Parts: sequence; structure tokens; C-alpha cells
Amino acid sequence: MIFRRLPRAPGPPASSRWRRPRCATPATATLFTERVRRELGIDIDIIGGLKEARYGFAGAVRGVAASSGLLFDLGGGSVQVTRFTERRMDSAVSLPFGALRVSEKFLDVRSRRRRSRFGAFAISSWRI
Repeated sequence: MIFRRLPRAPGPPASSRWRRPRCATPATATLFTERVRRELGIDIDIIGGLKEARYGFAGAVRGVAASSGLLFDLGGGSVQVTRFTERRMDSAVSLPFGALRVSEKFLDVRSRRRRSRFGAFAISSWRI
């Protein structure tokens, strides 16, 4: 794996990139970045869903044999779907259907029964 070959530097990195969950507001994102800077000494940038899709594609394309297709990057709060041709990104969309978000909204954790509102949520949240 590529990440294991990277040298490990002592202490936190000087700068990092983080994806802001869609449920966070710009105000809470600012509070979060300020607290991380204050408590950990790390400056972070909050990136949007399409930039997250580009970064995810850049990392994943090296590990797949296909030269063209669709790449799905499922996270906790969103999923990025990227179409690629000849190992180059064509287009991408970020959708609010992450594993945690969907589970919290549509799964009764105590009984493990599905709730029936997913279809309406999917249609109302589909913004391209």
C-alpha cells in the first residue's frame, strides 16, 4: 500500500484537508477548524464534495484494473460517484447518502427494522 511507504514525521502535519459533512454549517466548520488549530496546532482546509471526489478518484484509480467505469466512494455522510474513461475523471457527483447518515435516518437501531421514508429522502436529496 502506498501510504505505508511514506516516512512518518514526528508530530502533526503542518496542514491537512478534511471533508465537511453536509450537515455542518459554515459557522460550525469555522469553530471546528479554529479548535483544531488551537488544540492540535494543525491548520486544515474544509473541502467540498466535488473536490473530495477528485481526491478519492486520484487515490483509487491506481488500485483498480479497469480503465473506464464508475467509482463509488462511500463515506459516513456522503457518497461520491465518479465516471472515468481511460483512467481519467470525466464527471462526478457527491450525494448525501453516506452509511451513517442513511442508517441513522432509516434504521431503527434497537429493532433493526427499516423505516419506509428512504424513497422520499432519496428523491428530495438528489441535487446535481
